[in-house]
Amino acid sequence: MHQPHLNRGVTLLELMVVVFLIGILSLVGWNYYNKQLNDAKRGDAVNALLRAAAAMQQCYARQVPHSYIDCSLPNFGSGPCSDKNRAMGDTTIYSPKCAWTLNNGVPTQNRYTLSATRSFTDDDGNTQIESLSLDNLGRKTGPWPR
Repeated sequence: MHQPHLNRGVTLLELMVVVFLIGILSLVGWNYYNKQLNDAKRGDAVNALLRAAAAMQQCYARQVPHSYIDCSLPNFGSGPCSDKNRAMGDTTIYSPKCAWTLNNGVPTQNRYTLSATRSFTDDDGNTQIESLSLDNLGRKTGPWPR
């Protein structure tokens, strides 16, 4: 009498299908991870822009007559960027995590436009510049996270 072979193992085709499925899932997961990572980095800029906008509005409310002309941005950065700022007399204004530099352009009596800019290297080794902006009417430009 012939006994059935119980320890048959996995065929090469089955193994290739599993590896293929894992590869597809990894690719989808990696793209989603990178999107979330970029949104988190942009969150630092959003935080800084909203805080700066609040500071500009407070300054505007204190001025008589109301004006944004003499309003300046506080430095929200912490850690190395703030230490550098104080030590070097650098007037660069940083985001809380020091990844973005802020600028309030040239404010007028009734208008301002704040911008946050960062420079980074993409996956291909190219230097990219990303910028977000916010004006006194709440209009946003750039890749704001949703």
